[in-house]
Amino acid sequence: MDQDTLSMLLPAVFVGLCMVVIIGLLIRSQRRGEEEADKEIEELVEEAKKESRAGRSRVRGSGRVRQSTLRSRRAGRALQEEAQVVDGGQGGDTGPTGEDAGPGDDVEPEEGDADPLVFGKGRKKKEANKEAKRQRAAALAAEVERQNERRKEMDEERRLRDEEREELEREREEEAMRIQAEKEEKERLEFEKWKDSFTVDSVGSGADDVHREPQNLLKEFVEYIRSHKVIVLEELAAHFKLRTEDVINRVNGLESEGTITGVFDDRGKFICIEEEEMAAVAEYINKKGRVTISDLSLETGKLINLTAS
Repeated sequence: MDQDTLSMLLPAVFVGLCMVVIIGLLIRSQRRGEEEADKEIEELVEEAKKESRAGRSRVRGSGRVRQSTLRSRRAGRALQEEAQVVDGGQGGDTGPTGEDAGPGDDVEPEEGDADPLVFGKGRKKKEANKEAKRQRAAALAAEVERQNERRKEMDEERRLRDEEREELEREREEEAMRIQAEKEEKERLEFEKWKDSFTVDSVGSGADDVHREPQNLLKEFVEYIRSHKVIVLEELAAHFKLRTEDVINRVNGLESEGTITGVFDDRGKFICIEEEEMAAVAEYINKKGRVTISDLSLETGKLINLTAS
């Protein structure tokens, strides 16, 4: 390479080196400007966040937070434009058309929550939820109270039923006791009335005849008539060691009292007929209407049992 060629290349090399140095300085300045801009933006964002949190606690402060947000956006855009100027027009992606990807736009979604309209809706929703909870609690309390009242009513009804049942049982017991007392009193009166009719022969055939009580003799007298059905009055008197006249009087008395039922015949006999048998004969006559004596005698023999038990 000759001297002329070398002298021509040196200026070009020098210019190239200068351009490299200038470009390096520009890139370094741009990066430094971007870092400072990012730092300032971060400080503004932090300040905006603080104001936003303060605005959430009081609705009236939300306007100032929004103004701070706008200032932060404007400052971020101004720093971006300044960085573009320093860059000499390079890095067009950060221009106005790339504004949506700029660092200053990170503030907008965070600060959107501080909108008074959105905050008011959230507050109304919370109040609505609280009111719904209060209503549910009141409804639950009312239902519990209703169930308690119903339980009290059921307990009261059960208590009244128990008292009514006990009262009925007590009345039945009293009625049974009354009937038993009347029966015993009737037996006692009968015994007092007829005890003199039975006299125990002191010269009886055995010790049993001597020690039999008059009350027991009265029961035996009635049972003897019912079991034998057709009784010869003289035999009845001899069995109980009574006079025939006393036996006739005693049988008439028992029949008039309703203790026994039957008829006397002309041969000195008493035919004992139970009330059920007499009712059956009466029912037969009522059904047939007019009956002959032979038919009545035949049917009576079927309805009335005259066999001694």
